[in-house]
Amino acid sequence: MGRKDYLEKLSKENNEFLDDIVFAKFINYMKKALLHKKIDYIRHQEYLSRKEQFITQEEWIVLSDDNTVYSFFDSSFSEKTHKQNKLNQAINKLTEKQKTVVISYYYEKKSLKIIAEELNSTVDAVEHKKQRAIEKLKKYMGDSNNEQ
Repeated sequence: MGRKDYLEKLSKENNEFLDDIVFAKFINYMKKALLHKKIDYIRHQEYLSRKEQFITQEEWIVLSDDNTVYSFFDSSFSEKTHKQNKLNQAINKLTEKQKTVVISYYYEKKSLKIIAEELNSTVDAVEHKKQRAIEKLKKYMGDSNNEQ
């Protein structure tokens, strides 16, 4: 086999795992983003609690007005939470075995071999279930993004 053939074969093999890498990076990004948003939210709540102690009666009247926009952070946080909820809903729409494979592989960081042993299956079957699950998740997440 020549160098060119070897490089072509290698690039094809790497493309097979590209979806896995992108999905894993997305999950890690979402975990980090949610953690940072949670920390910001807690800090924001603490700040509001401190400010609340010194608000005058007139300021309470203004704050109780329904048309007042309270914080940019609240809408940003709810948007991220909404995306996380959509991902959770998408995962819940998978079959039980697909759900087990996705959660074990991406969240619990188990190898396909270990997952196959737990499910009394072959590594190839687990890989196929994982690929099908990713396709379904992409489709569902893509459909939910188009709805918005």
